Amino acid sequence: FVPGITKEEKRQALEKLRPCFGSSKVLGIYTIDEATGISISSPSLVSKQLMQEGYNLFKEMYPTKLVWYNEGPLEFPGAATLEQARGFDWADIVSIDWYVIPRPSLQDLAETITPMIQTAKRLAGKRDVWFIHQAVPMSIFKDQPETSREPTPEELRLLADLSWQNGLNGI
Repeated sequence: FVPGITKEEKRQALEKLRPCFGSSKVLGIYTIDEATGISISSPSLVSKQLMQEGYNLFKEMYPTKLVWYNEGPLEFPGAATLEQARGFDWADIVSIDWYVIPRPSLQDLAETITPMIQTAKRLAGKRDVWFIHQAVPMSIFKDQPETSREPTPEELRLLADLSWQNGLNGI
């Protein structure tokens, strides 16, 4: 929820979703993408307190449903730190994504992704950790046609293998 909404307004919004969350086919809710990065660039849009309040209210209303939160790269040059991310991670499932393609080699890809997965595991603690694999070229987000391409089948296989080898529960 964005700032300035009362708890009652939040409750009413979540109540409108009861037909969805009342279904056994719906496992839970995805809360926010890369909250730490948003908080750094636009601190008025998201806060750790709002994340906690939203999580607690959702779990109060839908205790059997899962809450999923995604973070971008952590602990890399120009990225947020693990400490900056702590407190935004009010969720049952923590995931990370990093669109690293193109990289010059599969070895470089492995050396880049493995530390990121380990950082995500430290953020999640005992909760499930997922890795969101890049499946599209970066040009859909940024105008970089000369350096943008889709991952190859070998790269996708490596990303999945790295997830399992590092003990992640989902991709």
